[in-house]
Amino acid sequence: VTVTVGSSPITVTPDTATGINGATGQANVVNALNGDQINGVAATTTNSVLSVDPLLPVPAQLTFNASTGDVSVVAGTPAGTYSFGYQICEALNPANCKLSTVTVTVAQLPATVTGTVFLDVNGDGLITGDPNAGPGYTVELVDAGGAIIGTAVTGATGSYSITTTPGTGYSVIFRSPSGGVIGTKTNVTLLPGTTVANQDQPVDPSGIVYNSVTRAPVAGASVSLTTASGTPLPAACLLAGQQNQITTASGAYRFDINPGAAAACPVGQTEYRIQIVTPAGYFQGPSTTLLPQAGPLNSVTCPADAVAGGACNVAAIDTAPTNGSPAIYYTNFTVGAGSRDIVYNHLPIDPLPAVPATFTKTAGVATAKRGEIVTYTIEAKNVAFTPARFVDVMPAGFDFVTGSALANGGAITPTLAGNTLTFNSLTPNAAHTITLTLKLVVNANVVPGPQINHAQFINPTNGAVVANAQASVEVIAEHVFDCGDIIGKVFDDKNRNGYQDDGELGLPGVRVVSVKGELITTDKNGRFHVGCADIPDADIGSNFILKLDTRTLPTGYRVTTENPRSVRLTRGKVTKLNFGAAISRVIRLDLTDKLFAGEGTVSAQIQAIVDQVAEILSKEPSTLRLTYYVGADGADVAKQRLDAVQSLINRTWKKQRGRYELPIETRLVGVK
Repeated sequence: VTVTVGSSPITVTPDTATGINGATGQANVVNALNGDQINGVAATTTNSVLSVDPLLPVPAQLTFNASTGDVSVVAGTPAGTYSFGYQICEALNPANCKLSTVTVTVAQLPATVTGTVFLDVNGDGLITGDPNAGPGYTVELVDAGGAIIGTAVTGATGSYSITTTPGTGYSVIFRSPSGGVIGTKTNVTLLPGTTVANQDQPVDPSGIVYNSVTRAPVAGASVSLTTASGTPLPAACLLAGQQNQITTASGAYRFDINPGAAAACPVGQTEYRIQIVTPAGYFQGPSTTLLPQAGPLNSVTCPADAVAGGACNVAAIDTAPTNGSPAIYYTNFTVGAGSRDIVYNHLPIDPLPAVPATFTKTAGVATAKRGEIVTYTIEAKNVAFTPARFVDVMPAGFDFVTGSALANGGAITPTLAGNTLTFNSLTPNAAHTITLTLKLVVNANVVPGPQINHAQFINPTNGAVVANAQASVEVIAEHVFDCGDIIGKVFDDKNRNGYQDDGELGLPGVRVVSVKGELITTDKNGRFHVGCADIPDADIGSNFILKLDTRTLPTGYRVTTENPRSVRLTRGKVTKLNFGAAISRVIRLDLTDKLFAGEGTVSAQIQAIVDQVAEILSKEPSTLRLTYYVGADGADVAKQRLDAVQSLINRTWKKQRGRYELPIETRLVGVK
């Protein structure tokens, strides 16, 4: 008979046999458990005797009752197969016996370890009264050789359970949802059929990373621990996976320092700093609107303990402070062997503003002279990263005033390369603004006119130009060095020679005009002055044009000089430019159709008249006015005839060498 024995005794009906005065039986029992009893593996009658086979005795792991035929497994028996022999003999004939064997296979009960991962609010290491840590924590059961023989993940209540093979020297390792080890229990013994309960793991939540505006936890923030100088701690100084840990939806982070594990984390009290790399959508580093406490925080004395006793509670609760309540936290601490756990050190980070960054540059003055100092202000608002970089390109001839630069009120020294100033490591203030002021001096070699100063706002992480800005300052020309002045006179050119001779007086109230639209009126002596008419080219000078407005001449006066007039200006020099005008004698010649034999024919009569007029004109400078009265021949014919007469007069006049330049006016009368 093959018998499977479970966790409680069962009755075995033995085989029956003949040939012996009584019944015999045997049983092969498998999967017996420690302490099980197998009833009746052998049975006798009043005519037979049951005894153990001396050649195959009962092992120490089993007990055998020869009176009842019952077999029991001794408690604590290791798993294995155990056998012994027995014999049933006739009472009256002891030599007549039947031999049988009992085989019992012992299988051990599994063992179980259970517990809860909880938030150790008061830092006493006990679960009493503390909330559970929630789901997502991984628990590993590891044997003495380091092999993982069982795992579990905590559920909503933070509890776990692992069932496995019994043994000794086991360890239970607890990991956070991000994978870092948060605690270990060693030398755990699991006996068969037992449950080792209350293997709880307290979590000292160092704190959570949260949004400084909404106060909600932030996932995706990378949190690391450094030395006081900012050097990241080696992995040996912390539990596995804690350096550069990434926050999950809970925003929680935690550090467990192993004093003495490396030179960077000695046994004695040592200062450490928290470093945060924020996820997308946040300014880098801790909040600049909710500032940290002045540190470092002494983890032994904990002068700001929010909950007396146990851990050093920076805050009293395990969640971010609500809006309006104090946001107490530290970014540096002194920790060493024997220090209290620092918990609820919640770290705020600032979200990026909804509006884009702005970048402006302004000059303190609109105009400047050589030798003067100009103050410039460069400002970037809603800065979404830190540090930042400003690059300022100075106009040619401007120099930086050493020591004049201030960034948000603090002195800063730029890097100078040619006419380029570079300001590195600029940090926004609490309003996410960078305001930079600097002073430039205007040197003697600056060219007068608008001088533009350019600036760039740069993200040094990727070198990208975020924005550009510029400011313009007008450098004022100085007469002594830069200007070309003009002085002149509008005179009464009585002899009409174009030059002011003795006795030729000026004409007051006459207006001259520049090409820039400047209007200059002569004084009572006919004089005018154009101050700094232009800034001539420094090497070759420049042309300048003025024109006399003939409408402003006295009645009957006409210009006797070139109009407009162009002169060459030189820097720092005064140039003279005069206009002549005189009362002009007008000689009038009237023409009609009757003087012409054909459309364009000039008759001998007309030639005689022209000769006579030329003689009159030669006696005194005059203006000739030709007037044609249009008759029945029409305007087109009249125009041809008038042109023919004008040509004849020009030819005749040219023969009069040494004469003045004859002005001729033409008019058609009677044209509709």
